Amino acid sequence: MKAEESAFYPALMEKKEAREDAMEGIEEHHVSELVLKELEINSNLLQKPQAGVYNSNVKDLRFMVLVQPDKSITE
Repeated sequence: MKAEESAFYPALMEKKEAREDAMEGIEEHHVSELVLKELEINSNLLQKPQAGVYNSNVKDLRFMVLVQPDKSITE
């Protein structure tokens, strides 16, 4: 994610027609990082991860990584 943010997004931000897409991508990366941190905290701090919270976070991350990119391609 960081490589994409440093390599591609600055160039996209310079183009008026691509700026909104770049900003959306940056926001999606931010949300993905938050979910990953929650997964890490949940699995590291608890001997038995809380299944409901953990499963919910995994579903959210799966949606953001697998489903959402396909959705934006078809738009």
